[in-house]
Amino acid sequence: MKIYRNTKEIQRKEKIGRRFSLTGLGILFIGMLASFVPTWYPPDTVAPNAVAAFVQQYWPIISFIALPAGFICASIGSYFINRFALRRWPGSKTAARPDQMLERNMKGFDDKYAYFAYGLPSQYLVSGPCGVLIFAVRGDRGRVM
Repeated sequence: MKIYRNTKEIQRKEKIGRRFSLTGLGILFIGMLASFVPTWYPPDTVAPNAVAAFVQQYWPIISFIALPAGFICASIGSYFINRFALRRWPGSKTAARPDQMLERNMKGFDDKYAYFAYGLPSQYLVSGPCGVLIFAVRGDRGRVM
């Protein structure tokens, strides 16, 4: 089977996923720190600098905005990581992306077939003598028979 894979797109989206995940976790951490401000700097005391004064005044807004913003960023990162990053699969000893696992499971096809991963508008496509097959891949637990 001939394999055509858009590796630049895969690497770019994996990088995006990692960055969004780390950004989301960082935003959530900032929101958590902002929620501790009333115990660090009570409202009746004077803040030592301008940043502390700003956080002391607006800590509820920072905390409440950081929760959904961090959750959304982490969810977007998780979406990209699940589709484009290497991971361990049940029953497999090596780490692979979903497109590599699909390729490994179709290893018996001859050179009449071509497998396209992320190179066309469809994510996974196989063309051969029988026509064009478009796969809608999703992760389910267990073995599919």
